[in-house]
Amino acid sequence: MFRSPQVNAYVVDDERTVRFSTELLGFEETFRTPESGAPVHVGVTLGGLILGFATQAAREMHGLQVEAGP
Repeated sequence: MFRSPQVNAYVVDDERTVRFSTELLGFEETFRTPESGAPVHVGVTLGGLILGFATQAAREMHGLQVEAGP
């Protein structure tokens, strides 16, 4: 049974994705690191669902190339 499901997505633009999630979908930003400057990881929550978004972490920590597209 999921108690606190979380989905992480590697996105092209963290800030734009967070704005879309909070302003249009009703999520609340609940986590950001670092607290200032370009984010490495941002978390948003709606009900019991947590979505995590990362661009810089995908490149630097996992060696992934984040590009626009599916």
